Amino acid sequence: MNTPIAPVTHRIAHLRIDVLSDNALPAPWQAEHGLSLLIDTGEARVLMDTGQGAAFAHNCDLAQPDFAALDAVVLSHGHYDHGGNLAPVLAQTTAPFFSHRDVHVPRWSMHPDALPKYIGLSREANDAISALPAARRHAVGDIAQVAQGVFAVSDIPRTADFEDAGAQLYLDEAGQTPDTVSDDLSLFVPTPQGHVIITGCCHAGLVNTAAHIQRHHPGPIFAIIGGFHLSAASHQRIAHTAAALKPHGVQHLVPMHCTGALAGQLLKKHLFV
Repeated sequence: MNTPIAPVTHRIAHLRIDVLSDNALPAPWQAEHGLSLLIDTGEARVLMDTGQGAAFAHNCDLAQPDFAALDAVVLSHGHYDHGGNLAPVLAQTTAPFFSHRDVHVPRWSMHPDALPKYIGLSREANDAISALPAARRHAVGDIAQVAQGVFAVSDIPRTADFEDAGAQLYLDEAGQTPDTVSDDLSLFVPTPQGHVIITGCCHAGLVNTAAHIQRHHPGPIFAIIGGFHLSAASHQRIAHTAAALKPHGVQHLVPMHCTGALAGQLLKKHLFV
């Protein structure tokens, strides 16, 4: 159970986010279908997700992040492209690990004219989480502070009728039980300009996630960065998303990973024009 969070009185003045894994990165960095973000507030260092495969390791060789100095490791949800390097990362740090309780659940994706694809965490990643001492494992439900000035939200109510998980996802290989990705988790950092929201895939929906954060800590949203899972979204959904976000005063939008290039452009157009 999470400790109740007091009202935010401390706001982070410095925030740096380094990208260690993403679908599109310039040379000499390597791209992959995955996401990993190293968040540095000047007071805390938090790693959110660990990419999918070898590109993450290559980019770490270039960036030389000190995982031993992390204050927290966070897994946004239990998909292979977010926890691909979790085992070696957890072995390099004694930092606490935060995720939703359901990250271990097996998952599949379905596409027309293709066989079901397993997209859950690998056995290695699951074993690495299970092997952590109980004192290092923290299940996030609703809201939790993962480090000084950095908060996680999960168990996000799905109230916006135009938002869904963003893909044909299932809890069984036969495709009988839809997966709503109940373990979806996002971070937010309160700053003097407003909240900075950091998403993994945001399967819970951008609007639902923003609304959940606002219920706990009302205030403007300065920026949203991460995967938005809108690559298959209709123009109507993107327009509805922008219209719902506008009242929050969003100033910056950084679409990554699973957002889709066209969807990211359309969302910015609707939001800022």
